[in-house]
Amino acid sequence: MITFKTENEILEEINKDLGIIGVSDLYESPVLASMFSPFIAKVTELNNTMEQIYLQSRLATATGSELEDIVYQITGNKRMVQLPPEDLTLTNFHFYLPSDMKAGDMTTDGDGFTIPAGVIVTADGFDFYTLDDAVFSSESTVVYTRVRATNVDTPYIDTGTLSTHNIDYTTIPNFDTSNPNNVILCSNDKPIVPSTYNETDDELRYRILQWIAGRSSINESTLRAKFMEIGVTDYIIHEDFYGVGRAGIEIRTDNPIVSEALLVQANEVVKSIYPGNRVIVPIYLPVQFTMELEVNDPAALAETKTNIEDAVKGTFNDYKLGTPLNITAALTAARSVDNVKSVDCNCVFIDGYKQSIESGQTIPSIPAQPDEQYIVDPDSTLPFIEFVVKS
Repeated sequence: MITFKTENEILEEINKDLGIIGVSDLYESPVLASMFSPFIAKVTELNNTMEQIYLQSRLATATGSELEDIVYQITGNKRMVQLPPEDLTLTNFHFYLPSDMKAGDMTTDGDGFTIPAGVIVTADGFDFYTLDDAVFSSESTVVYTRVRATNVDTPYIDTGTLSTHNIDYTTIPNFDTSNPNNVILCSNDKPIVPSTYNETDDELRYRILQWIAGRSSINESTLRAKFMEIGVTDYIIHEDFYGVGRAGIEIRTDNPIVSEALLVQANEVVKSIYPGNRVIVPIYLPVQFTMELEVNDPAALAETKTNIEDAVKGTFNDYKLGTPLNITAALTAARSVDNVKSVDCNCVFIDGYKQSIESGQTIPSIPAQPDEQYIVDPDSTLPFIEFVVKS
């Protein structure tokens, strides 16, 4: 195996040779330093270039740990390995209490309680464990925590299925176990998707070679043609979404919600042409608003409400994966409607969970994870905007 010297090693050899003429350190002599410094820099640059060329040439035949070592030297990245699925956000898995109950109602002293990290929660026979203490104040009704699966082979976990736990109530200080109604419930607001699969040598080699080439690993004209055949109207390539050289592809259709069947079909298209890249499985977050409305002409109230809904829905047209929910844009659209005297947003429901907006509060922009998208749910039986009309 060929070895390449670092700049310090090159300098050390030059100093060793200069010792013959009585110079122990090149930089002790300003004249020698000015002469040799540009030379050392060029030699070092050439040395680094040759090392990269040599390592890249070995990519074609290296396997196993040797391939991993070369990839790490070139990019600082490692082989993709399957890990237990997890959700490290604080917006998905949660413990919650029965309706009309607060944590203080369940303790003997009226204070809150803490559920220690490490609780096992289960969905369809697959176990997860909590990574944080769930601290309930006396007024709390719900607390979110991070979770991780105990098994790497845990499959796709659907919304609302992490619903059983192994909490021993007798271990929670001051928890009133004498009341059978004192129970703690749990659930997940969004799906939890499996982690990436174990990357083969060929997939790792392909991914890194594409990264070295400095271009997307995806031939867009071919991809677009294949996507059009199955009903995908548009797509966005998110480079390095799943790691260096592994793109995530966001697909779009005429329907704001892409069906699971089409996601599977589109992913097969990508896998067959460009191994290592894959379609992003989106997590959709339906949004509803509560708005306080005052109009100039009460006779036109119904029409005004319809026009406001249409205007606010229009602000969702440009939403993509990871786009924050822009409540200011929604209000601006609502206020632009004829006959509106004033309109304000009291609260927003995201996937059914309420987020209040206090009077005078700076209107927030609510972030989204890279695989989340805020949407207007076309199948919802609830109103998109619930109006509170001021007389």
